[in-house]
Amino acid sequence: MRGMFIVIAAGLILATIASWSRPSTFAFGNTTIPEVKGYDPVNDVKSWLDQKYFLDFGQRFAGSRSPSETSYIKQYVDFDLADSEQRIKRINITLALDLIFLAIITAVICLQALFRQRHSIENAALDGSAKTLRTFWRLKSKAQRLTAEISRRANHHD
Repeated sequence: MRGMFIVIAAGLILATIASWSRPSTFAFGNTTIPEVKGYDPVNDVKSWLDQKYFLDFGQRFAGSRSPSETSYIKQYVDFDLADSEQRIKRINITLALDLIFLAIITAVICLQALFRQRHSIENAALDGSAKTLRTFWRLKSKAQRLTAEISRRANHHD
């Protein structure tokens, strides 16, 4: 039974790892965007209110040749961020379920061990009771034989 739980737990862990590496499904369509002469993507990205694009993802914008391409790259970054957040949520949910399952398995194994221990204690008590009864019956029959022997000898001397 323990082996079955281990196989199921291993399957859950593998499913969790597989869910971490799901590919993005953002479809960009046609990526041929015309070039704008003299366009500087760094200054364009620096001018945005949200500096995370420049600070965290600046290297992605470096090769952009037009504002349209920069906007296109920004959409991709936004999608990537949203996808990462969804992945993290999926991972957290999966890990929580895995932990709950492992806690249940641990509880079942502990309960099995407790029941086995209780059963062995009951068996030992029964074995002890049986031994006590056997000893009692042996002593009783020995006492009866001795009593009979004493009575016989007493009757024999008379």
